[in-house]
Amino acid sequence: MSKKTVLVVDDDEGLLKVYRELLESEGYKVVTASTSREALSRVEKTRFNLAILDIVLPDIQGDDLARELKKQDGNIEIIFITGYPEFQSCIDSLAIGVADILLKPLTREEILRATENALVTDNEGATRAHSALSRMKAILAGGFGSLFNNVQLDQISH
Repeated sequence: MSKKTVLVVDDDEGLLKVYRELLESEGYKVVTASTSREALSRVEKTRFNLAILDIVLPDIQGDDLARELKKQDGNIEIIFITGYPEFQSCIDSLAIGVADILLKPLTREEILRATENALVTDNEGATRAHSALSRMKAILAGGFGSLFNNVQLDQISH
């Protein structure tokens, strides 16, 4: 099986180094970028299986970058990392089709588990993350529907 290619975008150079070393030690091919524009330039040259994106970036915000990456390649998986947990950004992320949202500071195990879940597929081709996301959407629709007046759950993409 060929190496999965991961794009990591964060404006903290120290974190980029940590993410790169960690993911490469697990056999992933890793490309980093410190801005969204730099990430878009990398995507023109390389096909990525996964993008791990900080939500707060200095130029184009991570959620807008995710939308652009999904336009360019609908099969790319997205994981958001953020130090700013906001309920609305989590709901917006469901609409983009993210595989996971991780809150900083992250542990080694959290990063590796989220990466594996975003990339490992079941017999029907669904990733573990998307299977979990489908279950979460069903729970939200069944038990918390009144909280999501602005969200069309049936329009949330995988």
